[in-house]
Amino acid sequence: FKMEAIQEKRRITVLIGFLGPITTLIVSPFLNLDPINPIKLLVVSTIAGGCLGIILGMRSTILQNYNKKPLLLLSSFPVFSLVAFFSSNSNLEQQFFGVYGRNSGLLSYLALFVILFASGLVDGRKLGHLVLIGLRYTSILMLGYCLIQIAKLDPVKWSAFAPFGTLGNVNFSSAFLGLSAVAVGTHALSQKLTLSQKFLLAVYLLTSLFVIYKTGSIQGLLVLFLGYWVALTSWIYIRKKTLTFILWLFASLILFYFSVLGFLQRGPLSTILYQETNTFRFDYWHAGIKMIENRPLLGHGFETYGDLYTQ
Repeated sequence: FKMEAIQEKRRITVLIGFLGPITTLIVSPFLNLDPINPIKLLVVSTIAGGCLGIILGMRSTILQNYNKKPLLLLSSFPVFSLVAFFSSNSNLEQQFFGVYGRNSGLLSYLALFVILFASGLVDGRKLGHLVLIGLRYTSILMLGYCLIQIAKLDPVKWSAFAPFGTLGNVNFSSAFLGLSAVAVGTHALSQKLTLSQKFLLAVYLLTSLFVIYKTGSIQGLLVLFLGYWVALTSWIYIRKKTLTFILWLFASLILFYFSVLGFLQRGPLSTILYQETNTFRFDYWHAGIKMIENRPLLGHGFETYGDLYTQ
């Protein structure tokens, strides 16, 4: 039984390791009206289904990895999701598959829940290492494709020329490249690098910055800044330089204050951080808060925000 459990955990690790790269890179521009989201949902739900099949045969392993309280807490998510799904007056098919251009309905959340649950059954270090490798090569392929799009040499005739990669949205590609640059960069900097490795890392980071800049989205820059700020703050704290740490936090607080002002189109950073979409997002948040106030316990179901926004 122990050998079978090891093999089952290895299968889950491999499935989840491939999940990120395949889901990120796959598109179907010649098959679907929406070439981005349905095919990605198909991959996520298929891999989640594979993990679920393995999990169903691992009852003893589940009891070893999860004690009662975490297991009960995790299980509450699909239960409350189904309650929200059936109690809503909205279209069930729309709630289940999601709206056109998003596809973040109940199916997506249940699939991601299964992936989360399965991740808790395997060796975190092995899975983390595999995910990091996948992220590294996925981001390199994404950068290459974005450069092709920037050069307007994309063989796929998308509706617009923009460096959105295989994610269909410049905000998404910007954020993904920022996240990748933080994860890959901080991991590399924690190792002893040769001169050639340092050169390749510098090329990778500069290329990421260039593509993020070309997207016109500040999301990637924010992710980059926050990610490396957390890494540097952790490094200063670990070195136990108390005075340096306090001064660093004080300087960071001042920068954070000016950053918030910049988002509100005030202060010296407004020209860098302010975008028209910032104003729109305040409207979106306001509408979302009103929806919560209107039905705080049961919610409005999945993918109903667009229907309720104007109300």
